[in-house]
Amino acid sequence: MPAISIDYNGVKFWKTTGDGYWRRKGRYLHREVYSGTYGNIPHGWHVHHIDNNRDNNRIDNLKAMPGREHNSRHTRTDGVDRAQYLIKPRSLICAQCGTEAIKRNTQARYCSPECRMRAGILRVQARKAEARR
Repeated sequence: MPAISIDYNGVKFWKTTGDGYWRRKGRYLHREVYSGTYGNIPHGWHVHHIDNNRDNNRIDNLKAMPGREHNSRHTRTDGVDRAQYLIKPRSLICAQCGTEAIKRNTQARYCSPECRMRAGILRVQARKAEARR
């Protein structure tokens, strides 16, 4: 399947699979659309998709707001990110222990923080052993 892109003011933005935003080299399409219409976005402010649809980058669907306010709109009272519930769970095999796990994070490689930490420790140990040779 070919990669999907959108051209905005002569710049191509690509749909990312991890979080669903349109990006190009660290720039987000919705922020470019907003700042192209209203000017610079104040430091610490976010651009919110009013309808929570990251594909809808029309200016009438974008609103700038302080980061704290924006984060509170997307965080449940139990501290879980609401946006994570929009991503369908997928099955993965842990790269460390080999067990199967269900994760919403599309880039997850490990079943738990413990396995992720163990894998990092093993990588560091392998680099040190390689450097000694």
